[in-house]
Amino acid sequence: MEMPQLLQLALAVGIGGVVPVHLWQLAGRAQRRTAVGRGRVVAAVACDAPGSETPRTTWHARVQFAAAGREFAFTSSYGNSWSRPAVGSGIAVRYDPLDPDNAEEDRGQSPTLVRCLAGCLMAVGVVWILAIVA
Repeated sequence: MEMPQLLQLALAVGIGGVVPVHLWQLAGRAQRRTAVGRGRVVAAVACDAPGSETPRTTWHARVQFAAAGREFAFTSSYGNSWSRPAVGSGIAVRYDPLDPDNAEEDRGQSPTLVRCLAGCLMAVGVVWILAIVA
């Protein structure tokens, strides 16, 4: 196998194997978040994009919410570079009632849709790998 084929094979394995597995795990975590509540943005957290020549800061909400008579907090994985989250604003939260530390902003994503995407990527990867080795 030549070097370009090896690079294509590595990319196909990543797209068809690694990415779908990660998406499947994310969907599983999201599927366990069956409880819905309201949280409050308590801080705007700056995160710098690693490995970028031009620094780019993304802003993520630090959210606090109550569940099972206790306070919980998390930093949202959703962020943007054009505006900071408004401290004090309300936000919809989805969390696992058996593990409230497993929480995230409720953005309405469907775990089923994420798993379908994972399956499609896996199929693309398999077809690509078969085309390379054939």
